[in-house]
Amino acid sequence: MTLGEWHELRLSRTGRLAILQVDSMAPTQAMAPGAFTQLSLPQNLYIGGVPNFDMVSPKVKVRTSFVGCIQKVWRKTEATVFCS
Repeated sequence: MTLGEWHELRLSRTGRLAILQVDSMAPTQAMAPGAFTQLSLPQNLYIGGVPNFDMVSPKVKVRTSFVGCIQKVWRKTEATVFCS
């Protein structure tokens, strides 16, 4: 991945199957553990970082926030523009 350039990231979840693709690279797939097929968010969804990493599961190895610009986030067919 080249730093200092825009990249397109696609993330989807169908049932327990999550798929992540960056630009035209091959997609990476993972199955969520357990029997639940729906994603339930009882708390906020943070994109790029969290206010306090103590609230993140210790299984998540990343302990730094994203540095850069997020231009647009699509949720199904709705878009939220962060930068113009």
